[in-house]
Amino acid sequence: MRAIGMDVHRDFCEVAIAHDGAVRSVGKIKTEPRELELFAVSLAPDDRVALEVSGNAAEIARIIGLYVAQVVIVSPHDTGISRARAKTDRLDARTLARLLAPASSTRSGFPTSGRARCAADSPSAASSCVPERRSDRP
Repeated sequence: MRAIGMDVHRDFCEVAIAHDGAVRSVGKIKTEPRELELFAVSLAPDDRVALEVSGNAAEIARIIGLYVAQVVIVSPHDTGISRARAKTDRLDARTLARLLAPASSTRSGFPTSGRARCAADSPSAASSCVPERRSDRP
């Protein structure tokens, strides 16, 4: 299982992946539905994704949520990202991935068990639910 962190902006998302104790930046994707769908199909069904809350985060979560086990939408104020000394899109995405990664899940406050679909389950997450993953995944 991988943890994907996405620092969301109006026109793009900076993406980072945490897997097997390592976190790496993977670059930017456009926040256009077609681009998000192409990205989403590259994800594994057991991947988990953390998005930074923004105006278009709910729509991004809806698209990506069809392909992964879990999507949480979090506030940068609740994760400490907004208070970080060094703040870049790349660092923010890496922080989100690191917080969602299994090794740190007990201190992140993100929901971690089963197939939780609602970010409201967590005190550090924004109130946003994501639809269940499609069973007819391409």
